[in-house]
Amino acid sequence: MTDIVADISSIIPRMIFGVVLIVAWAPIILFTEFNNKGNREEYKLLLDKIKTDLKLTDITSQITYAPIPTGPNTYANFNYTPVLNDNKNVYINVTKTIRTIDSNGRESRTTVNDKEIIIAPLVNNIVISDANYKYLAMQNKIVDTTTDELVNGNITYNIKCYTIPKDKILMKVEGLQQFEKEIDMTFNDYEFGPEKEAIDAIKNNKSGSNTLQLWLGRIGTFLMLFGGLILLVAPLQTMVNMGESLPGPLKLLALPGRIILNIYNSLSFIGAFILTLLMTLFMWSLVNYPLISVLIGGLLIGLMMFFGKK
Repeated sequence: MTDIVADISSIIPRMIFGVVLIVAWAPIILFTEFNNKGNREEYKLLLDKIKTDLKLTDITSQITYAPIPTGPNTYANFNYTPVLNDNKNVYINVTKTIRTIDSNGRESRTTVNDKEIIIAPLVNNIVISDANYKYLAMQNKIVDTTTDELVNGNITYNIKCYTIPKDKILMKVEGLQQFEKEIDMTFNDYEFGPEKEAIDAIKNNKSGSNTLQLWLGRIGTFLMLFGGLILLVAPLQTMVNMGESLPGPLKLLALPGRIILNIYNSLSFIGAFILTLLMTLFMWSLVNYPLISVLIGGLLIGLMMFFGKK
């Protein structure tokens, strides 16, 4: 009896964590797949609105530049006056790395954002918003350099400069902003032209966000279920042994666990991977293609019946 209690006490933490992962997996993957389905519908709506409501206007001729600041335009021992003289606009991002050595001689480095400098162009005498300007300028990096702190040699600065090239076409985007909530996307007021390039950029911004959400969700939920199954194998073996020691018909209580263990023991690590993959596909098809989910569900049931006979 003491051995049984000891066995139960040793498996409870892993069993609880494994059960929590598996139980949490079902609602999370359903939410993820419904979100992915919604994202696809939003993308289709975006394509429709591009055809019917988008208005693009070439405003390149309306671009002007603020006067270049006088005096030494210097930060972190970097003089950015030449960049301004050549481009008339600049976004500078500076990160600072601090090197420290502890009493045991171990070196560590900490990097933090240090400063942003934005000198944006104007359209009709109105400065382009910082967010929109950074989005455009960061597509064209012109400087990436490192400087050292003059006083403290353990501090270095990484300086990146971006700019909107003077020969780029700039398009004003109108007609889509009213659909931001429905499409779940923030539209920039300006995109690089010509028209096709601007439209492609709008599409890519949405599809890129959708793809990131899709794979983060699927990989995350896959690892949740896979980890939960692996964690439950040893505790499940103990629980099944205990269940099979029960008298008569009560042994049936251990049957589901024995089926899962037979699958795992027959295919080992690959078995857990295959089972995880099939269950993930089942949830995906349940949301998107219910008829296919019936086939995958049948495959899962058949797999369990097959291994249940072993």
